[in-house]
Amino acid sequence: WSKWQVLDEQSGLLPVDEHPVRKAAITGKKVINQLVGVKNPGADSITWMLVSADPVVNEYGKIEKTVCTYLDVTSQMLSNIALQKSEAQYRALVTASSEVLYRMNPDWSEMLQLSSRGFLTNTMVADRNWIHNYIPAEDQAFVMATINKAIRHKSTFKLEHRVIMIDGSFGWAFSRAIPILDTKGNITEWFGSAIDITRQKEAERALLESENRLREMNETKDKLFSIIYHDLKSPFTSIIGFSELLVDKIQRNDLEDIDTYAKMIRDSSWSAMDLLSNLIEWSRIRMGRMEFKPVASDLISIITEQIGLLRVSAQKKSIEISLRMPEKLEVLADKVMIGTV
Repeated sequence: WSKWQVLDEQSGLLPVDEHPVRKAAITGKKVINQLVGVKNPGADSITWMLVSADPVVNEYGKIEKTVCTYLDVTSQMLSNIALQKSEAQYRALVTASSEVLYRMNPDWSEMLQLSSRGFLTNTMVADRNWIHNYIPAEDQAFVMATINKAIRHKSTFKLEHRVIMIDGSFGWAFSRAIPILDTKGNITEWFGSAIDITRQKEAERALLESENRLREMNETKDKLFSIIYHDLKSPFTSIIGFSELLVDKIQRNDLEDIDTYAKMIRDSSWSAMDLLSNLIEWSRIRMGRMEFKPVASDLISIITEQIGLLRVSAQKKSIEISLRMPEKLEVLADKVMIGTV
């Protein structure tokens, strides 16, 4: 042993009296599978071995010899060292890129630890009420269903879900956890991380609301064009028809009733103008751009005014519009909105 450096499990120099063979010789007790590293001073590599030492005592109670066994476990140790280094690098990467790190027991019934950088409340002791502390009540069943699926398949848990933030308000997190398995393939715990995606979700919601408003505006525009065509067709047809009659009479120097036709053209024009104004007000209502201003109004006069807009078109179609209502009916309403309806 004097020619070799003997190392402990942490690769530190092992005290001489802690060498497994020397320890057995000094204490007279067995040493079983003590892990040591043996390094030749002139070499860089370390040979790792499990050393057992069994002192043999003679009839006088003195140690005659020590039976030793050496099991080379260098390949296993190198694998473990590489794994530990990989895990350390992975944890460092996750820590640098995540707002939250957490550990769960195998069936997620208990949160072992949660460390957060101002996003969620930290948990430094085991917590069996974590689902109530971190997940809104209405989302708990959905989150647990996703967790249970990951447990059954021993697969990665991934989910975007709402969380209860450190200030008590609701936010959004993208959570990801991997199962840690033992040599038999059983889950020993879960190691997870989460990032805050609250702003991203708020932006998505705002975009969706904007798309819905744009869709409604397009639908309103299409409906408005359809109504404009339908409602203005009749008064403009009247204007064109009476204009042609008026032109024909003037060309024939027949001035009888031309004032009547001129009045009809005027009335049809005003009717078309009022209809167009009403349609514009209707579109403003549909798009939420008109403020509701209720005032005391006479409903009968409003109805009479609207019937007047349709009278020319009705007469052309031989339709008589009659109104059977009280002479006056006071209501509290927005006159423009009622007229548009």
